[in-house]
Amino acid sequence: KMYRMLVHLFLISFYRGVKTTNINRNMHIKRFNLIILTAFFLSSESVLGLLGNLVGRYRPTTIESKTFPLILQFGEKYDESSIGLQSVEGVFASRNEFEYIKSLAVTADAEARESLRMMAEDSFITTLEEDPLRDTQTYKQETLNIPFPKFEARRLKEYNLNLVQANEAHKFTKGKNAKVCLIDSGVDLQHLDLNEDLFSGLNLNTEMRWDIDLISHGTYLAGIISAKHNNAIEIEGIAPEAEIFVIRVFENTSREFEFASGLVKAVERCAIAGARIINLSLGGYKKSELEQQGFSELVNRYDLLIVAAGGNKGFSAPPLYPASYSDIVSVGAVNEYKERWFFSQADVDIVAPGTDVLGLKGGTQDGFKRSSGTSIACAHVTAVAALLWSWKPCATLLEIKTALFMSAESLGNDREFGYGLVQAMDALIYLNGGLLLIANSSPNGICSPADTNASKPTKYPTLAPSFEATPKLTSQKPSEQLSGQPLEQLSTLPTLSPPGRNEFWRRLQNQYNEENDSIAMSDDFAAGYLLPDIGQFQSLTSLTIAYCENLVGKIPTEIGLLTNLKALNLGLTNLSGTIPTEIGMLTKLGNLWIESRHIYGKIPKELSQLSNTLTELTLMENALDGTIPSEIGLLTEVTNMAIQRNELIGTIPTEFGLLSSIDTIEFSNNNLSGTIPT
Repeated sequence: KMYRMLVHLFLISFYRGVKTTNINRNMHIKRFNLIILTAFFLSSESVLGLLGNLVGRYRPTTIESKTFPLILQFGEKYDESSIGLQSVEGVFASRNEFEYIKSLAVTADAEARESLRMMAEDSFITTLEEDPLRDTQTYKQETLNIPFPKFEARRLKEYNLNLVQANEAHKFTKGKNAKVCLIDSGVDLQHLDLNEDLFSGLNLNTEMRWDIDLISHGTYLAGIISAKHNNAIEIEGIAPEAEIFVIRVFENTSREFEFASGLVKAVERCAIAGARIINLSLGGYKKSELEQQGFSELVNRYDLLIVAAGGNKGFSAPPLYPASYSDIVSVGAVNEYKERWFFSQADVDIVAPGTDVLGLKGGTQDGFKRSSGTSIACAHVTAVAALLWSWKPCATLLEIKTALFMSAESLGNDREFGYGLVQAMDALIYLNGGLLLIANSSPNGICSPADTNASKPTKYPTLAPSFEATPKLTSQKPSEQLSGQPLEQLSTLPTLSPPGRNEFWRRLQNQYNEENDSIAMSDDFAAGYLLPDIGQFQSLTSLTIAYCENLVGKIPTEIGLLTNLKALNLGLTNLSGTIPTEIGMLTKLGNLWIESRHIYGKIPKELSQLSNTLTELTLMENALDGTIPSEIGLLTEVTNMAIQRNELIGTIPTEFGLLSSIDTIEFSNNNLSGTIPT
């Protein structure tokens, strides 16, 4: 039916000059020839095969063209309706077909467009909209193709890799067996810093090969994702062992755009090729309902993670698409100081390095350049996602997105930074249920055969949080290398409310006022996370959050600003990350309880600063590792201490003999060794 439809549209466009008002003998002859020619086409396997190959292959018309790209959506009788387009004179070509949303992309002249609009009101066409353009999202004015001194290249190289914790994550995975799809301008495989064995691809709508890049945009992004390590060239990729499937949609600098329908078709081809992560470092400012429907259907059908550039026109610019669709992860850009890039747009989901980042230069064998833009930031998030799916190939889309968002380093204003700066190592730990990772362990070892057939997750919108501006976080240290024996693997991750609907935080805020110096939330099933704004609740003397299983994310470092706190109880939640050293600033604290299987890292020695006030210390059912700091022995006012069911190693410090006020002390279910100090 698809072939027949294409034949009809082709022949009708060929004969569109014949008008009904000029019916004459010649027209009857042409119609007779049309019937004969149609029969010939339908009986020719070679011609049908040729037409089949032309599906999805077209040459985009320019903006100044007198023809119009359109997307049509039909009713229930899709097959009959699409063939019925043959009755519309002036519809020239079927560019892309999307049976799963009953839509078809066509090109039509002005008269045919008006006819289609009238048919949309009372015919088989249910939706008619223009097919908007999408282009690359690199800020060209910031792109400098200049040679760098070696020391400058090394400094800039370390900036983006260190900012996303790539080097730490590489101790556990480098992206092997993960497959990324790069929809862009092609990739120049002559560059020596790319492993051509990891690349494959196709040309969606150009006559040029996918392994040639005349814009040097796709090559640059490919370098960020998978440039080789440990060679003479200064660029290193975040997922250097990931496979990359390339679809070329941009031809050259004069045709640096693609239609929205072409992108949907490209994502469909990516999914068919086996890619689960799609990089869209492109966009446009006109929304398309049918483009959104297409992406949503493909995400649900293939469990795809689609990552898109958030836009380069500044904070007050209108939303960029497809990044602003609910099923797409939108990425903003920050500089090496974790500040929002001036041109990065608002309401993104997550941020990544995107200013003065070194990348590969297409058209050369060993050249490189630096560029700025949300395109670059987008490639960073794509590469980190490849590390996650490489390490846990049986993970669902929901698990990957949750790990990316909940492990991100919060940078302040949610409209500027979304969940924060993407963190590869912290995301791996979160994906592991907050438990420790073992160096050189097999990434496939954590997936049972049953896991690989896990059912698809429920839909999880990716709208960025929308709260008032929040104070800037102090710089956080990257995760230290972790080792130790893993605890029992969690079967499921906590479910989250849609981002931007932080119900838990809303309820917490409602409880606080300057006259109320105590907050207690227990057995609350509201989902959400703690914001850095908690540092503003400085009149609090008691904060208790217990048995709240849907509370996720990190303990904000700003909790150290609550210097009037006498009791801090964070028990039986799903908080993750490390215990902030800033808790040592709470010099009035008498009771500290932290209990969550996702809390990892070392016990902060800064807790010894609470020596004059702390009487109750409970750190149990966590994933804390390392040795017990000898400084804990300075907590001479403690009467009850429980440090149980962690991954602690080493001996009990002899300094614990200084705990003269102790009534009860418990160290059970750790990996402690040696003798009990006399």
